[in-house]
Amino acid sequence: MIPCLGWRMRHSFVSLFMLCLLAVLSCSNGEQDGMIIEPVVKQDTIIVDKKDTLSVDGDTIVVDKKDTIIIEKDFIVLKEDNSLDFHIERVEYWMKQPRGMRGKQGADAYNGLLFQFQVGHSFLDILDVKSKEIITTVEMDYDSNYHCNNADFGNTFYDADDEIPLFYSSQQGRYAQCIVVDRITKQNGNYKLQTVQRIDLPREKEIPLQYTPDAVIDKKNGFIYVYAGNTIPITDFYIYKFRLPEIVEGEVVQLRREEIISKWMISGNPAFYKQGGAIIGHFLITLEGMSNNKIRVIDLENNRYKLIDMTADYGAKWEPEDIFIVDGEIFVASGGTGIYKIVLSDNKVIDGGAE
Repeated sequence: MIPCLGWRMRHSFVSLFMLCLLAVLSCSNGEQDGMIIEPVVKQDTIIVDKKDTLSVDGDTIVVDKKDTIIIEKDFIVLKEDNSLDFHIERVEYWMKQPRGMRGKQGADAYNGLLFQFQVGHSFLDILDVKSKEIITTVEMDYDSNYHCNNADFGNTFYDADDEIPLFYSSQQGRYAQCIVVDRITKQNGNYKLQTVQRIDLPREKEIPLQYTPDAVIDKKNGFIYVYAGNTIPITDFYIYKFRLPEIVEGEVVQLRREEIISKWMISGNPAFYKQGGAIIGHFLITLEGMSNNKIRVIDLENNRYKLIDMTADYGAKWEPEDIFIVDGEIFVASGGTGIYKIVLSDNKVIDGGAE
């Protein structure tokens, strides 16, 4: 910038630059079935050297100071469809969780046992599903950066003699956005967790995964689905699909933008309090809320979704944490009040779960 130019001329120059940029970004070859087809600019990196407002395809991004913004263009746009075949008949109280002041978080079941984390990756409750009694609580090292909304068992075993497959827990926070992979063993009646891998999510400047992203494991097909809000204030809901790394790939694996297999967007319908989720068939089920709770059912094959209001329609005022399957039935673990059974219409049985 030439020093003798005044503020107005500098502002006019920035405005002209932004108008030209928008003209380039707005060019595309059309849309079909909610998916942008071969856009001229699939993704761009824009560096703005002053506080300014950038509008791209109707979305407004406020840039403060010198910042780098990645604008991604080739999302599959998910459409709302309330006729989607996932209908809840009722929600039942199923069992009480173990006592304690620590927050209950991500959970999954395997072989008649329920495993639920407390305070991120600090404690793990192990319960008997049939007796609904706690067996033990395993204590790990405390890390204040971790908060576990979601936990999933995989289909692979660390060792051929292991009785329990690898356990994946999505850990998020301002300084930690990753998936911790644990091996669970039992010796002399005592359970032990050994962390064998950490899968780091892409950095915010690669993919703007703001507002604590969560990750769900598709154990049958070997994928990771990462979902998050993409701007602050949150206006949209974003989903990214990655291949699930193998343990032999290293103790720390970094997921990168170029490894994205598919990505979806729900525009104008954000999840302000995003919680755990699960893959059920070709559905990605995510939980939302703290006292005003919802279930978002996402049909990844047909690019549509429906939002079910758990509080208004079923009186669920407890904070949902994670969703899991036992013997073909769906359960939701709360943040501490109990575990609840989701009964689908016609008593439909779900094909899924790790048992």
